Amino acid sequence: MMSRDDMIGNLSDGICRVEFTKVSDGTMRVMYCTLNGSLIPADKFPDNETRAQNESVIRCFDVEKQEFRSFRVDSVSTFNVGVGK
Repeated sequence: MMSRDDMIGNLSDGICRVEFTKVSDGTMRVMYCTLNGSLIPADKFPDNETRAQNESVIRCFDVEKQEFRSFRVDSVSTFNVGVGK
C-alpha cells in the first residue's frame, strides 16, 4: 500500500478515490477527496486552528459531502489517483 506521504502528495494534486474501513462501525466507505486548495470552496477552508498532528490519520476534503473528513491510513484498502468527480 501507498505511504501516508504519497497519499498526501496525490491528494494535493487532485481528486483521489479512497476506499477504507470505517473505525466507527467496520463498514467499507468510498470517499472522493482532495487536499488541492483550488478544488476546495473558500468558505470550507478551516480557520487557522491548531490540531495535534496524528500520523495515522489523513484529514481531507470530501468533494461529494463538501466537508472535511478523515480516514486512518492503515484502514485504506484502495487508493486511486487522479479520478474525476
